[in-house]
Amino acid sequence: MVCLGRHGRWGNTLMQYIFLRAFALKHSLRCETPKWVGSHLFGLDDPPVGHCYSNVVIDNISEVYDPDNHFQWPLNWSQQRAWYLAKTWRRTPFQIHVTDQQDNEGTRLPFLNADFEGLFMIPTGHLKNMRKYLRSLIKPSSDIQNFLKPCVERLRARGKTLIGVHLRRGDFITRNMRLNFEFVTPVSTYIRWLKSIWASLNEPILFISSDDINSVISAFADFCPITSRDLCSDIPPYMKNLDLSPKQLVRTVDFFPDWYLLTQCDIMAISNSTFSFTASMFSEHGYTFMRPTFNDKELVPFDPWDSVPLLFAPHQRWIIDELSQRLQFHSRDFRKSASVREYAMIIVSYFRLLRSRAYACIRIQGWISLFKSLLTPKFYLHSRVRYDN
Repeated sequence: MVCLGRHGRWGNTLMQYIFLRAFALKHSLRCETPKWVGSHLFGLDDPPVGHCYSNVVIDNISEVYDPDNHFQWPLNWSQQRAWYLAKTWRRTPFQIHVTDQQDNEGTRLPFLNADFEGLFMIPTGHLKNMRKYLRSLIKPSSDIQNFLKPCVERLRARGKTLIGVHLRRGDFITRNMRLNFEFVTPVSTYIRWLKSIWASLNEPILFISSDDINSVISAFADFCPITSRDLCSDIPPYMKNLDLSPKQLVRTVDFFPDWYLLTQCDIMAISNSTFSFTASMFSEHGYTFMRPTFNDKELVPFDPWDSVPLLFAPHQRWIIDELSQRLQFHSRDFRKSASVREYAMIIVSYFRLLRSRAYACIRIQGWISLFKSLLTPKFYLHSRVRYDN
């Protein structure tokens, strides 16, 4: 998997890696990977990538795809990528269309060697049978364990029931729902949930993880929250200077104490983010897992090993409905109010998406097809529409 570590940050990369290892185990294949941050964190020694194979296996399962290609590939990304590889680079593409393809016993693969390309964020129920094997791989190396063990001990010393909450902010706000999964759950949703369970727990402790901890921590003051900066000292210098390619999007391990401490929690409430979803998958003590949804105002329980990694906004069949949905989700974030400028940015960003889809429609089917779409009462140019059917 040459693309490992290039299509997203920690959570996405980890999902890529466990899919690759699961697929390789099932079909008796050897994995080759570039050096990535997990190589250092987990002491992994996969053989390095040695060849550029003529066969490319492309992920056509994941609903999310590389956002850097969002405007370049406005239709079905996997199909467009396959066409490009075949025509320009004379490579043979194979697409994994449905998750059942890796579940069927005795499946004969049409290749002996191949590069895997994509995010491969499949529903985790298809990995459930390999749970023990995958969990054996995703364990911190001895050096990392020695650094993190005192942090866990200090956290556990404060009580008996450890509750972990992850609040994703950052780029989920600035991207304005470009890929239909980046919604920001209000802090009030987590606080209501905490109040409903707090009194029933045995000496509860609240651990908060966020990419914008300063903006959310004060809202949880009634629960005396703990953060990784309260527990862990600075990352040792030898852990900061990792030997990684500049193409790797994650090249430091500053985030890892937060992720690892989430895996130590007994009860966890995640964001719609693969960072905390993967933490729930590799939780060592967890027995209750909660997540937000687009449709409900409350957190709902989920099984980390039988769920989709990311939830997506419901597809709307009318342009006005889709735009109003995006504005509604933006107004539900943790801020008290959103400015007119922020709403204007969402509208402008959305119409740029429509322009990209319209261009694709013209390029593949011509102006007549676009005019027919525009004259349809429920005009809709969704990025997943296949105009070449």
